[in-house]
Amino acid sequence: MPVFHTKIIESILEPVAQQVSRLVILHEEAEDGNAMPDLARPVQAVSLAVNNLVKVGHETIESSEDQVLRHDMPGALHRVETAATLLQQASDMLRADPYSGPARKKLIEGSRGILQGTSALLLCFDESEVRKIVKECKKVLDYLGVAEVIDTMEDLVQFLRDISPALSRAAREVAARASELTHPPHAETLNRCLESVKQLAPVLICSMKIYIHILTEGGKGMEEAAENRNYLAQRMADEIHEIIRVLQLTSYVEDGGEKDNVAVLKALQQQIHAKMGAAHEFLNDSSAQRAGPGERALRGVLASAQRAAEHLAPQPASTTRHLARSGGINADQLCDERQYGHGKEAKALNLASDLRQQINELESIINEGVRAAEKQGGRTMQARLETAHKWLLHPAADPVTRVEGQKAINSIVSQGQRIADGLQGREKAEVLQLCSEVQRLSDRLADLCASGKGDSEEARAVTRELTDKLHELKRATERAVVNRVVEEFIDVAAPLRHFTDAVNAPLGTPGREAQFGDRAAALAAFSQRAAGAAALVAAGAGQHKRLADQLIHNAHQVEKLSPQLIAAGKIRLYNPESKVAEEHFNNLRTQYADAVLRVRDLCDQAVDPLDFVRTAGELMQKHTYLCEDAIRNNDSQKMVDNTSAIARLANRVLLVGGAERDNTEDAEFARALSAAQQRLQAAIPPAVRQAKAVALGDRAQAAAWRPANAEIIAAAGDVEAALSGHYAPPPPPPLLPEALSRLSLGAGAGPGAGPGAAPPRPPPPAGAAPPPRPPPPADTDDEGEDIFRRQPHPSHPILVAAHNLHKAVREWSSKDNEIIAAAKRMAILMARLSELVRSDSKGSKRELIATAKAIAEASEEVTRLAKKLALECTDKRIRTNLLQVCERIPTIGTQLKILSTVKATMLGAQGSEEDQEATEMLVGNAQNLMQSVKETVKAAEGASIKIRTEQGGYRLRWVRRSPWYQI
Repeated sequence: MPVFHTKIIESILEPVAQQVSRLVILHEEAEDGNAMPDLARPVQAVSLAVNNLVKVGHETIESSEDQVLRHDMPGALHRVETAATLLQQASDMLRADPYSGPARKKLIEGSRGILQGTSALLLCFDESEVRKIVKECKKVLDYLGVAEVIDTMEDLVQFLRDISPALSRAAREVAARASELTHPPHAETLNRCLESVKQLAPVLICSMKIYIHILTEGGKGMEEAAENRNYLAQRMADEIHEIIRVLQLTSYVEDGGEKDNVAVLKALQQQIHAKMGAAHEFLNDSSAQRAGPGERALRGVLASAQRAAEHLAPQPASTTRHLARSGGINADQLCDERQYGHGKEAKALNLASDLRQQINELESIINEGVRAAEKQGGRTMQARLETAHKWLLHPAADPVTRVEGQKAINSIVSQGQRIADGLQGREKAEVLQLCSEVQRLSDRLADLCASGKGDSEEARAVTRELTDKLHELKRATERAVVNRVVEEFIDVAAPLRHFTDAVNAPLGTPGREAQFGDRAAALAAFSQRAAGAAALVAAGAGQHKRLADQLIHNAHQVEKLSPQLIAAGKIRLYNPESKVAEEHFNNLRTQYADAVLRVRDLCDQAVDPLDFVRTAGELMQKHTYLCEDAIRNNDSQKMVDNTSAIARLANRVLLVGGAERDNTEDAEFARALSAAQQRLQAAIPPAVRQAKAVALGDRAQAAAWRPANAEIIAAAGDVEAALSGHYAPPPPPPLLPEALSRLSLGAGAGPGAGPGAAPPRPPPPAGAAPPPRPPPPADTDDEGEDIFRRQPHPSHPILVAAHNLHKAVREWSSKDNEIIAAAKRMAILMARLSELVRSDSKGSKRELIATAKAIAEASEEVTRLAKKLALECTDKRIRTNLLQVCERIPTIGTQLKILSTVKATMLGAQGSEEDQEATEMLVGNAQNLMQSVKETVKAAEGASIKIRTEQGGYRLRWVRRSPWYQI
């Protein structure tokens, strides 16, 4: 089947698919009784191209040392040659008889063979190229494997000589491969892992150097040095294994982060379950060859497990990644053994046995992950609320809805309690109280439903109160998350700075090691809090999958780097004169500092900047009260601590404000924000100086400190005001005119009616019958949308994908909104494609190709409109997001055309394995396309809020077809 994971393969297959689609259309026109035209010239052109392709293929086989390529490519070449022969025979027969049925059959078989043979040939060559890159990566892994046994400087020098060229070659080839991929997430992963490997390499060498230094000099810190070295070598190996995994991928599933953990894990669980049988058959058959359905099923199980790891808890996720990675290595080795005819030997049998155990364990872990996710109720608070509302809208609904709603509410309560654990005082009590009330009301409603009183007045009252309390709890937890971000990252440099000071304390300093232990414990505690805050923010940012994934990844890095930095600090503490120990500590300190800053910046980006600045202002007020208390009690330390907190909060406001200023191209907003920032920046030093004088005992300076501190708070208020004007909610609808608002629609119309009463209704006209009511104006928004009136059955996945897109865009009017109009048109066309894929009527193949072409054209239109809108957007982050989500659409649209042509060539081969595989690929492509368009519409809506104010710019009107409470 065709694959399109590289730009070269796509560029070659597209013109081939266009030619084949023309032949399919000619075939169907002939079925209508038309004579077939003379195909001699196009078939001759195809034959020349095939001959050239076959010649190059044979030359490649002769020159290649890749045994797999030498084995697989002849079969693909033979298929292309056979297809070309069938086309030539069909051309000759049609020249003699333009109405020949056997000739038309040869024509469609030859067309199918040309397209699939060319695809197989390209895939065979591409897999060979990937194996070359993987081979270079495995050389690096081999060198990393001996890092633990190098114990002399001579060995280290040789190690460096060996690994450097291997690493350079692998990096060069991986970077080139990343630029060639058509799936942006795969390219991003390769580039991210490659950059990480480049950064880790010198740090690893330095860690090996300090280990050898301690070993030869006999100093303290041997265990810590070995731990650092092993951690860095393993981390580099993990990154390279991830590179190898992504290099071998040929498909990608768009989920947009909209599905919660339960939905994603259940889908992956079903994929694994569906492929386990074929995977076990492949492992049990010692003569099964590579590239067959059995191996594809095995690779599919491992790939699905790797994706599932992203949605599991940290411990099972780590185990899953390790099993999937080692399973991929074992699968490569097993296929090689069988390829060389050693499938029945002990090594191959042991590999098959290990793989059986590994995929069984993966299935077990993911089954447990699904159960845990169901208990938790979803990844995001919003997803859980939606599940809860399905029950609350109809309390007496079916038991399944009620049980799922209860689970979602229990999960919301559990998350609220976890957030409350990190809070203090009144805020903690408020969240816990709301959790208790929500749980009580949920239990009460469940009891009423269980006793058959779900439709009673009492149940309706409980439902209303529960709905209100759920939203109160959501708002309270969101405020708590913002507070957590403000407080945990108020000064990310301080714990590291204090730890560094303890590490660098001179020999002979009293309590040197005790102070080191205290500062190390404080650093570890800060790392845990920072990672915990990032996890909470990521849970709330689930709608922004890329941001949530980055948060989780960097939070894990902070957690893992913290003990390594402490170990490096201990080495430096024990070897204060060693330059190598100093360099090693500085390397890990830089890694840790960068990871913490990334976590902080991502958290700042994920929370609302206006909420952040408002919360920081409230905390400044709290610290101001504590400063006043310190002045009254003459508590110098308390004064210093709280003044420092105010200054740090002001600096955080400056940081967030600066990020917003750099992110915008709205000149007026940028000027207002810059003026507020300048005022705030100028206000901090005087207040700090006055507070320092007060802390040193000059009580008279308190009078000067108060206005200086008030200036900080007022300046922070200016930043809040600037952000508030930019992020303000839309204005309310205009008030009714005064004269109209005084009108009364009271029923009284008699003589005793008041002055505001309505006049009496006039009598109806006598005599002739009233004229007929004119027909309502046509609603073009609903044109062609009848197919979406009912929820499609899951057995029609393409229609389900089209329905989901239509559901997302139908709330907006397409009038004066070209993106909505184009997206609706795509949904309607995709629904039609779903019918055609299942149809085998006369003309359906021709219409299938035409519909896929129309969808691809609509894809280009959506992308063009999105890019046009992005140029007018003043918010750089929103613009980048819009461009990222829309850039995938044309590629997926082109792939849809090719896959539809493949499906159209299955005439006479319906129900075959090839037909089923073509349908599966077409379904996956359609789902990806609908998801990408849905994400683009969502991003376009956000971008339309931040557009340039100049006249003549591109505008889209976002008008809801129904009020929010009717949607």
